[in-house]
Amino acid sequence: MHTFITKLKNSVLYSSAVILLLSAQIVPFSAFWNNTAEAAPVCTNDQQGANDVGSQQRDLTMLCVDESGLPSTLTVSWSWDKINFTGANTGDACALFDTDNDGFANYAVCVNISGNPATQTATSPDIYSCGDTRFDRCTSSVLLNSGGPYATSCSVATTSTDPFGTGEAAPQDTVATCIIDISEVGGSTSELIDVCSLPSQIVNSDPADCIISTGASKLEIRKSLTPTTDSGQFNLSIDGVVYASAVGDSGTTGERAVTNASHTFRETAATGSSLTNYAISVICRDNNGAGSILTVTTISTGQFSVTPPNNSDVVCIITNTRQQGSITLIKSVTNDNGGSAGVNAFGLSIGGTAVTSGQTLSLSPGSYAINETGLIGYQFVSITGTGCPTVLGGNVVLASNQNITCTITNNDIAPTLTLKKTVVNNSGGNNFADDWILKAQQGTATPLINEAGTPADTLVATTQTYAAAAGTGYTLSETGPSGYSAGSWSCTGGDGDELSGSVVTLELDEDITCEITNTAVAPTLTVVKEVINDNGGTAVVSDFDIENNTTNLSFNSGVVDGT
Repeated sequence: MHTFITKLKNSVLYSSAVILLLSAQIVPFSAFWNNTAEAAPVCTNDQQGANDVGSQQRDLTMLCVDESGLPSTLTVSWSWDKINFTGANTGDACALFDTDNDGFANYAVCVNISGNPATQTATSPDIYSCGDTRFDRCTSSVLLNSGGPYATSCSVATTSTDPFGTGEAAPQDTVATCIIDISEVGGSTSELIDVCSLPSQIVNSDPADCIISTGASKLEIRKSLTPTTDSGQFNLSIDGVVYASAVGDSGTTGERAVTNASHTFRETAATGSSLTNYAISVICRDNNGAGSILTVTTISTGQFSVTPPNNSDVVCIITNTRQQGSITLIKSVTNDNGGSAGVNAFGLSIGGTAVTSGQTLSLSPGSYAINETGLIGYQFVSITGTGCPTVLGGNVVLASNQNITCTITNNDIAPTLTLKKTVVNNSGGNNFADDWILKAQQGTATPLINEAGTPADTLVATTQTYAAAAGTGYTLSETGPSGYSAGSWSCTGGDGDELSGSVVTLELDEDITCEITNTAVAPTLTVVKEVINDNGGTAVVSDFDIENNTTNLSFNSGVVDGT
């Protein structure tokens, strides 16, 4: 139970006789409650002064609170400026209690008096639950416990305690004193907010007089974000009390009871958010946000003040518009080695969002990765631009209202062509690989030539590799010694479709080796044997052996003469 006395002590100047209310602002008791119950009653005069209500049967003069019975009971007494009620006239007033710290009544303890001198009627007191929508009356009232009996008890007496001395029967007033059982008005969270008089026991009607509130109103602070999906979260407060923590778009303090004095309200950034990322605007309107625009004073960033009119229902909307920045991503492609890819063939992305070259994204402040999926046959060269990363996947850290342009450059990768000569000398050949000149020619362009085998006199020449161009065929050829038969060209290192006949076509970033083998052609020797039998001889060709070095060549029988 937060004490009403503590509130009074911080908002009024009081003496042993009379307490004079100085502040019109209703503040949460929790801001002052020190968990120590006061030992004696504390009183306050009617804030509106003496005889402020035309009908004295409804004119209240003073309110006293005694906390000495806490945490079980609270003693509340109030005074009417009238001591007799004739005929069917009655005096009616309710002590109003708030249980959820919004300043609106959740419970009411009501006393009914009549007669001359005034006494409590037989059915009094009554306790009601209230609709939690007004600070000065019990809306949507529901009578509890069928009108009693209650643990709460009230008594009525005539006393000489009129604080103003100008009333109908001054110094006499009619005083109601209620010992209120806290459990019947919401328990330990309950706070006494006011005592108000009302006509003829109609507890949800306009009050005739209230001790504390004067021109009291409702004030609600709402949060609006642009865009509404923005992830920012904020704390909303009224007069220094936070009523909404870490709320986003449509967050609200709920309606809070306030006086028609100036009230401060503000927002602060919750963890992970920053006010510097937003343009902030505020508007306050009466009639639950649908009425006239009220004057708002800006105190500092996110802090404002407004003065609600009497009995108004004011809604103030703080709108935070995300200060967007932008990132533009440009692709630059160098096709100087036969490549033909366009700028949108590389899968560009900003923060995981696919973009085309030159596209600009409007983004909230934060970190965004600059990346691409890449393309076979091209190498990453660089990312350039102020505020841009130097490697793929690196982040741009975007601030409010910042515009960053990044350029990713890629270059096509030249294929390589290696020419290789192999010589087979198994039939007496004596030439070597570097005796041949190998050529790869693209159209009429200067050919690629392998003509300097190193070291010399090897059967397989040291291979020579060239940076070639992609996409256009090279015709393979050779020139060299006679006496050798040339095989077909063969190529390795690609996907198998590079060679067609003697034309090789390379793709970007391929490493192709093309080889041709030359084999020495074995020589042939024809020996002609002629036998002349003109002197009576009878020998034939097959009768003779012909010796070549150490190998005898013989002629088979049946070989005709002269062949």
